[in-house]
This record gives sequence, C-alpha cells and structure tokens, in this order.
Amino acid sequence: MKAKPLWFELGRSIGDWLLGFHRWAALPEQVQLREEVKGNEEIRKLKYHLIYDRLVAAVDNFPTIFADVKDTLEEVRKRAAEELQIPDLLLVHGDFWTGKWVATLLSCCFGGRPKIRKLSNANF
Repeated sequence: MKAKPLWFELGRSIGDWLLGFHRWAALPEQVQLREEVKGNEEIRKLKYHLIYDRLVAAVDNFPTIFADVKDTLEEVRKRAAEELQIPDLLLVHGDFWTGKWVATLLSCCFGGRPKIRKLSNANF
C-alpha cells in the first residue's frame, strides 16, 4: 500500500485532534467551562473583529490575492455573525493556528520523513 503524502497525514492528524477537542468540549462534565466561555462576550466580539472584519478588509490591501473571493469572505463574515447569536454555540479552540505544525514539520523534514503522531484527548 502506497504511503499517503505528508500533507494528507498532517491534515488527518490535525482534523482528528480538532474533532477530539470538540467532542471533549461537548461532554456534560464540561458544561461549566462552556458557560464561562460563553459569558465572555468581549472576547467573542474581539475575535470576530480580528478574524472576520480584518479578513474582509484585507481584500482592499491585497486585491490581486483576494479580489475574486471578496463576496465569499463577506458571506463567511455574515454567517459568523449569525452564529454568534446561537445560545449554545460549541466551544472552539482559540489558538488553533496550523502554522505551528508546519514550522515543526519543516524543521524535521530535512533529516528524513517526519512521523505524524495521532493526537489524543489526553492533550486537553
């Protein structure tokens, strides 16, 4: 059986971890954590602004990159605003930046094929 490409293994591992995080956060014993996070309205508004408002604004700064997708980005921003109105919105991982993973992988790629380990719920 042919080995999957590195990007596939990376995507699968990150997706598995993120799915595990969402399942963990949805457990009944995490209700207090969800309530605490839900009550932090200022952070929710700030994250919305930093992610969605600034992304749409980037279209004007980088039109050759984003011009073709401006309508899509505006629709994503609109849907994100609607989701913020859902009372029992899922807990999300606020520091999930895949660039951290890529940098780690690049640092080990020159000595051979890196091994991607499956992340477990124990990491929470």
